Amino acid sequence: MSEPIRVFLVDTSRDYTFLMREALGREPDLLMTDSARDGLEAYEKLSQSRPDVLVTELVLPGIDGLSLLRRLKSENTMPPTIVVSGFYNDRASQDLSRLGVAAFLPKPCGVAELFSRIRETAEGKLRLSGTDRLIRDALLAYGVPAHLSGYRYLLSALRRTMEDRSVLRGITKILYPDIAREFSTTGHCVERAIRSAVARGWASGTPEQRRRSFGPLFEGIDTAPSNARFIAAMAEYLQIGYAQPEAGGRFADF
Repeated sequence: MSEPIRVFLVDTSRDYTFLMREALGREPDLLMTDSARDGLEAYEKLSQSRPDVLVTELVLPGIDGLSLLRRLKSENTMPPTIVVSGFYNDRASQDLSRLGVAAFLPKPCGVAELFSRIRETAEGKLRLSGTDRLIRDALLAYGVPAHLSGYRYLLSALRRTMEDRSVLRGITKILYPDIAREFSTTGHCVERAIRSAVARGWASGTPEQRRRSFGPLFEGIDTAPSNARFIAAMAEYLQIGYAQPEAGGRFADF
């Protein structure tokens, strides 16, 4: 039998920590090896411990979750990380993505979903490839925060479209159902979440910001593009950026 996945939990609530320890203890492949209730305690313990997965809140005494992760990242000691927090905004989502956080789950989140993400993170399924990193940076630059389900669906949609543009010929019959199977949801939910994410990103930016990040890609468009138009245009743009990495560098400072 393989060793269980070692989980380190950082959360201010004693009750939540106790319940999570009990729940993890019922899973044969998961084990909470240690926990902390504030950022400084977590930092000190993590300097000695090497868990397979770190699960942390953002709102912490001592030092907050973002500061904790930045410090660990700068010292190259940040474990694969999942953030579970009731506090989030677009800027925090961007910061977490740039730090390489594997997943962000808003509280309250289901135990089954969290455990699934822990397993995926430990197995490396959520670690970003070069293509996924380029897509992520573009979505953040466009204004889609990483905590939205539409962000995850767009990441998958753009990856698939960059691999095979023919999926766009059957966006409702091929692309949406494929993404729905990947995330155990429905094609209708995928379509709606992507539409919401595209509209939110459009509303959060200005024409000048889009021009600075994407050049003429969105010139002449006065309202948020349709799902199909956004995916097709962004995929084509990203393929140029992937072939010429310097083209994607503009996303970093958006």
